[in-house]
Amino acid sequence: MRQGFEDHRVVACWPEIAGESLAKDTYPIRVEKGVLWIGVKNAPLANQLLYLKTAIIERIRETVPGARIRDLRFLHRPDVARR
Repeated sequence: MRQGFEDHRVVACWPEIAGESLAKDTYPIRVEKGVLWIGVKNAPLANQLLYLKTAIIERIRETVPGARIRDLRFLHRPDVARR
């Protein structure tokens, strides 16, 4: 499979990767050059997720083995609650 396809499969699999409780307050925005950009409901959660980066990247690799996500960036997006 093409590499780009695997990276973008991460977006489709986000609820499985993040888990139900985290997925309700976050959503993947885009994948760009190995970086997954994630919209986050509030700034405190974005800060908390910084400490979970390694675990989330591990979970991405378990769920979508071909993905080459090497970093995560978190953006405060209050509209997450409406998704």
